[in-house]
Amino acid sequence: SGLGYSIGSFDSQVASTVCVFVPFQFKLEFDSLVDDASAIFSEITREYDGIELGGDLQDLEFRATRPDRQDHGVGELSRATAEQLFLAVRLARIRQTEVSLPVVIDDATTNFDPNHAARVFDVIGELTETNQVFFLTCHPDFVDLVSSNGTASQCWGIDSGRFQGMESAEALRQWLGDGATVR
Repeated sequence: SGLGYSIGSFDSQVASTVCVFVPFQFKLEFDSLVDDASAIFSEITREYDGIELGGDLQDLEFRATRPDRQDHGVGELSRATAEQLFLAVRLARIRQTEVSLPVVIDDATTNFDPNHAARVFDVIGELTETNQVFFLTCHPDFVDLVSSNGTASQCWGIDSGRFQGMESAEALRQWLGDGATVR
């Protein structure tokens, strides 16, 4: 029974240490993620200087911060700005991942005005230095943004479930403009 007490005491100490260490480690990792996401969000919006994270582990609350102005919770932001905030968090997480996995982005800029969309594609262009990025879209204007930012890219269409290589971004743009999304 003395041994059982000693093991129980040890288990209690380990559990106590874990309960203190895990949230601390989690907060350090989240602080790093939020710092990176803030930089991306600021670059995309040019209206907000970052993101703050509040709440606890069970109920995280993101807030967009502005210099010399009131901060805004996600529910107070326009749909596009809220999407930009969450896209910034996702892109920051991808940047922090040690393994360079392919990234699939499916029409993430649909609700953005042309200026914000262009800045998102600049950030995605930086991401292509470490990751293979697949950007899926049915919007010809986004093809123009990708081809105009100087990022090396290949253009593909999907016709009746089959991939079809395109000679150029202009060929894909024209193909999309011809109603390819209903094929």
